Amino acid sequence: MFYVLESIFLPLQRQRRDFDKLTQQLVDQAEKDIVPRKEIEQTHQRLELKEKQLGELSDAMKTYSPSEEMKKKYAEEARLAALEAERFRNDVLRRMEEEFERKKREEKEREEEKKKKLAEHYK
Repeated sequence: MFYVLESIFLPLQRQRRDFDKLTQQLVDQAEKDIVPRKEIEQTHQRLELKEKQLGELSDAMKTYSPSEEMKKKYAEEARLAALEAERFRNDVLRRMEEEFERKKREEKEREEEKKKKLAEHYK
């Protein structure tokens, strides 16, 4: 009788341990997925602020610059800086999104491999 109970109880313990381990891994992965998204949002906000500051600088230079030539020069510099900031922002966001997708893909592959091993283990 003890052997019968033991033969039922041990696999159940192993399955519970595996389930707990997998659950913790999934929670850890969910926490990891949040961080890159927040970084993308923060980078986007910083770049928008930079563009706004450049626009304000351009407006200030137009208002306080004594000569028309200086106004044109600063306006052009501000326009070019805003274009460069936009290019930089797009590049940073693209790279961060690619990195995020790559990590997500790799994690999915690892999870599929783990599931496959667990399925083979319990066959």
